[in-house]
Amino acid sequence: MKLGLIIYGRLSTLSGGYLYDRKLVEYLRQAGDEVDIISLPWRWYGRHLTHNFSRTLYRQLCAAPYDILLQDELNHPSLFWLNRRLHGRIRYPIISIVHHLRSSEQHPVWANWLYRQIERRYLASVDGFVFNSETTRQVVHGLLAKRPFTNGRFTNGRSPLPIPPAINSSQTLTRRTSLPAPTNPAPCVCCLSAT
Repeated sequence: MKLGLIIYGRLSTLSGGYLYDRKLVEYLRQAGDEVDIISLPWRWYGRHLTHNFSRTLYRQLCAAPYDILLQDELNHPSLFWLNRRLHGRIRYPIISIVHHLRSSEQHPVWANWLYRQIERRYLASVDGFVFNSETTRQVVHGLLAKRPFTNGRFTNGRSPLPIPPAINSSQTLTRRTSLPAPTNPAPCVCCLSAT
């Protein structure tokens, strides 16, 4: 399987979120999957918004032969509108890896309002999620106006998206849907279909 992963900066950055991303990439590569890292430059929040208008990034993603495109949710300001432009032009699903939400951090009220608006639009623009914890899943669920998630096994017509056992216990991969979530989801849960 061929995957892309969009991050800011380098995968070797020292933080919990980047460690999680590194472990996922390492696991996928060991399983024989090909993972391309698409690195966007670190900038301030307002400047990240301009990535949505990058013709180069748009063309790169339209032409990419991916089975799945992973995006670190940290990149939400760069992708919230770009993802909407990509839908209908790409054949692969977009999956967001969510560690935590910026709008859950302590910021001035006006700033958190802005972050919440942009994060909500970003989260609504993806096809599924990898959550690092049940708490994160609940926060995203709340931000998306309590839209139900369903858990299931992801099959893109070829092979399932494997989740490393090392991070499996605290993560869940789900998609937005109108179906109720199962009571006891499997550890590797991922299911996408046209909605």
